[in-house]
Amino acid sequence: MAPTLTEDEIDDLIYFARAGDLADLQESISTLATRESVSPAELLLAARDEGKSSPLHMAAGNGNLDVVTSLLSHFPPAPEDPQRKTFLDLPNEYGNTALHWASLRGHLPVVKLLMEAGANPAAANDKDQIPLDLAL
Repeated sequence: MAPTLTEDEIDDLIYFARAGDLADLQESISTLATRESVSPAELLLAARDEGKSSPLHMAAGNGNLDVVTSLLSHFPPAPEDPQRKTFLDLPNEYGNTALHWASLRGHLPVVKLLMEAGANPAAANDKDQIPLDLAL
């Protein structure tokens, strides 16, 4: 069963990821996952704001490599794991993935990490742009 998160709880997760506040992000993930009786991975899959952006979108778009690494650590390391693939390739309301955001903002270390983790470099957004298009 998917966790039930309030708008404020989602906003906190998004903010901590965007700001690079790893300690508060980890504490919130742990607390909310325990309260909801779900895995951290299930919690992260459900944590999307009104624009369908996830904590991974925010961390990647702001170049927070340590936060991206931490978020990915909650999923099995195999790139073909269904939950991991879903998390890596979640589109926001415009079809942009975390890889789109990291590419657009020029965060090469994050782009490399997402690619190594199994993000889809051919995922097209609503304007039919792949992450490479946004990096140019």
